[in-house]
Amino acid sequence: FWLKLSTSLVPSPAPGGDFTAMALTQLPVEIMNTAQATQVDGRQRWSWQVAVQTGEAAKLFRKVLLHLHPTFSPNVHDLGSPKEDGVYKSKQFCGWGTFPVVVEFVFGENCASPGKSVTAEHQLKFQDEPARTRSEIPVPLMPASGASLPASTNSTPQGPAAAPKQPAPSTSSRPRPAHPHDAGKPTPAPATAARPRPTPAPAPQPSRDDLARVLGQSPELTPGSAGFWHGRLYSGPDQGPKVTWRSAEAPRADHGRPDWLTASEFCDQPAVREAKIELLAQLLRASNRTVVYSGAGISVAAGIGQAARGQAGPGRKTTDAQPTTTHYALGALAQAGLIQNWVQQNHDGLPQKGGFPQEKINEIHGSWFDPSNPVVKYSGTLQEDAYPWMVREADAADLTLVLGTSLGGLNADQVAHTPAKKSLSGKAYATGPQGGALGTVIINIQQTPHDGASTLRLFGQSDELLVRLLQHMGMPQPQPTGFPEPKSFKVLVPYDGKGKRSAGGRRMWWDLRPQAKIQLAEGHNCIGSGQPQYKHIGKGSTPGKGTVAKVDKLTSSFQLSIEQTTMRLGLWWLEAAERGGPLQLPVVNQDPKFE
Repeated sequence: FWLKLSTSLVPSPAPGGDFTAMALTQLPVEIMNTAQATQVDGRQRWSWQVAVQTGEAAKLFRKVLLHLHPTFSPNVHDLGSPKEDGVYKSKQFCGWGTFPVVVEFVFGENCASPGKSVTAEHQLKFQDEPARTRSEIPVPLMPASGASLPASTNSTPQGPAAAPKQPAPSTSSRPRPAHPHDAGKPTPAPATAARPRPTPAPAPQPSRDDLARVLGQSPELTPGSAGFWHGRLYSGPDQGPKVTWRSAEAPRADHGRPDWLTASEFCDQPAVREAKIELLAQLLRASNRTVVYSGAGISVAAGIGQAARGQAGPGRKTTDAQPTTTHYALGALAQAGLIQNWVQQNHDGLPQKGGFPQEKINEIHGSWFDPSNPVVKYSGTLQEDAYPWMVREADAADLTLVLGTSLGGLNADQVAHTPAKKSLSGKAYATGPQGGALGTVIINIQQTPHDGASTLRLFGQSDELLVRLLQHMGMPQPQPTGFPEPKSFKVLVPYDGKGKRSAGGRRMWWDLRPQAKIQLAEGHNCIGSGQPQYKHIGKGSTPGKGTVAKVDKLTSSFQLSIEQTTMRLGLWWLEAAERGGPLQLPVVNQDPKFE
């Protein structure tokens, strides 16, 4: 485990001046924790306690404080009076994850600077034997005669001309976590040759293996159990969400449901929300591959309607809708490398308008902005490549973020179910040597039939929750800017005449200027979609030829005329094609030209 000593000084002005102008002695201390496996509401947890051994030096301290992870409430605990042998003990805690604890030693009147403090850290470890950290902390002596100290300590004079003695080196290169006690306190004016205060670093995150191991030991939760509102990995405040809209009806009239599931809407309490945001950030950072699976709920704020019942009412926008904060935030997470793919049930093109790369989004049920993949009716068939791509993503996902969908039983729901099942069973991760999976995070205002299998369950508006997530992760906030119009509608792209991405050789001129002659690429799904207005496209004398009619700035698209039928192509396809993102272009020029 990681053992490291911190000598960060917490300022508390007192007669006697600064640590740099007095004698220090290096005092040995030992911090340890014990742990025992337990079950809480059917979930694997650990009961643990911290002890601090100071021996005879206990008389030097006014108090000893234990700082825990910020998700604990409260996260600072006074260890009270020591035992006769100089041992301070905490109360018993319960949780699932390990993290560094910070022990703060506040000096008393037997030291030169009463009220000041130093800290030492100990990495929790859950195992049969106690985990121990042995360190030395600097103690300021009385300027005149020195404090009465155990004979084993080693006094070292300190002053402007003397080099300060360095703390014992860490056995790990991992960064020191931020000390909770330091936050918001003023920095004192420096004395001559004062040592600079160290800059706190973020606390180390639980490893992916730690998270997957706990999930593999945590069974599916049942309605009514304590953790059902929160998810199998959550261990923060246990308040249930508040009801923001009450309904006794089913979320959808066209889907079945268990008896307990209604269309009521909920929002997490503030303390619960913050703890869940912290855990969601940890999961995103740890995940090998994260996939988004979204439904109509994330586009309601954009004015687009949804099939599920809710208090939002009917939507009135279609192709003219603009991205929501959720779309921009997910685009930012993708650009930061934290999201690798998106399986999108919606047809609205809002992820791409919000900056999500076209080649990383599987519009499984069709799109308003891809003429080769029109919206698919329930009686239709999916585009040939869409289904196997979706299955691959379901199998490869280490973590799936579910947003705005009722998970009511569609085939595409496997994108959520598959990683959840892997996290429950602890099966080998399909695309790598690490075990299990991180499962499924569900973000929705309504409950779903699969909440009990979720790793983490957040209730609230996705716009608000994702803004808070970006703030927590130190990322810039989404700024709606509108989709930029391309500088040119004729660009060189690394594709062949049939619209297939080519590995090398000549690049093709892709001409989408108004009146340019185009045709649908091979493999389009106009007939398979089941839409009556497209059923003639691809038959005999109507193979799918047409022209670019105009550029429509309101919808960020090209309006096309294909076999006398109006279709649309998103403007973002130009940029995606220039960098060779998608494997296949939806349309090509009838007489392609090359450089």
